[in-house]
Amino acid sequence: MILGLSLLLAFRTGAGENYQRCGKLADEARSCLAASCAGGTACPAGETCWTLPGECKDWKACVDQNTCQDLALPSAWGVATCSSYDGQYAYCGHDSFKESCCFCGGGECEREGDGPSDPVPAPTSKPTLAPEPTPKPTKAAPTQKPTKALSGKKLCKAQKTEANCVSVITCIPKIKNDKFKGCNLLKCKKIKDEAKCAAMGCEPQMKNGKFKKCANAKDPSPLPAPTNKPTEKDIVPEPTSTPASNEDIQAVLDGLKDSNSDNVFMYETPSSSYLPSDLYLWKDMIKAVKDMAERGVGSTKLWVGGDKGSDDLRKKYGLVNIAAFLSQAM
Repeated sequence: MILGLSLLLAFRTGAGENYQRCGKLADEARSCLAASCAGGTACPAGETCWTLPGECKDWKACVDQNTCQDLALPSAWGVATCSSYDGQYAYCGHDSFKESCCFCGGGECEREGDGPSDPVPAPTSKPTLAPEPTPKPTKAAPTQKPTKALSGKKLCKAQKTEANCVSVITCIPKIKNDKFKGCNLLKCKKIKDEAKCAAMGCEPQMKNGKFKKCANAKDPSPLPAPTNKPTEKDIVPEPTSTPASNEDIQAVLDGLKDSNSDNVFMYETPSSSYLPSDLYLWKDMIKAVKDMAERGVGSTKLWVGGDKGSDDLRKKYGLVNIAAFLSQAM
């Protein structure tokens, strides 16, 4: 199970207020730079209107986006800068990225409407007119109580179809016997992986450069920055990989590189069509197989064919084992 989780990640969540943006993928729509589709505004051809956690309230575009300069990220993100995440729009779900990073619509620049205001003309004398007759007061119509926007669990419960549930990035459909049974809210605190936490719209909590926990992006509780400079004892070197002379592992890796990976990693869109995943990539899966076969987790490693039979037979055993893993993970 540990090896399986190390090879494949699946994720989405978030909470709080909501805003609507257009994008081919939900992550692209997280940036405030994306076209707004609030109030039923149509999206460009090929893009979907996504309901996302957070807000782009009172946001103004740069007069010239090329002049935008990134600001420093909060200390909870360690030594990382906006340029470390440039183009990874999943991080735009965090307020800190919306405020600091140009690719999310933040940063420092001259904003539209921020120029000097026109001078106010001097007041002119108003001619004296005869008083108008006082109109008969009319009874004011009763004001309607404003409707409170749904969020969190209530927003998810309000989605009555699988397609609507999937379009809200904070929700996940409940499926039983291939039938839609309801729409539930995902929870950040159950996520145990930094990459999964960030891409799901949650706030990774770091300490000494290491992932500690996953918190709600709307109410982050960042861990304090380290006060002491780490010593050599505190720095854990990355484990070294087994040399490429390991013929069994290399044979399996070569087999994966030469295989036809089309349509292996796909995802379903809100319109029930399927597209190649831009998150799960074949080259990354090959690298994960190499790391798990060479280093593994503790004393446990990915089995790639054993030590019996011919070279070709051991290679086939290894590839069949990986195929069996993928068939259970889909």
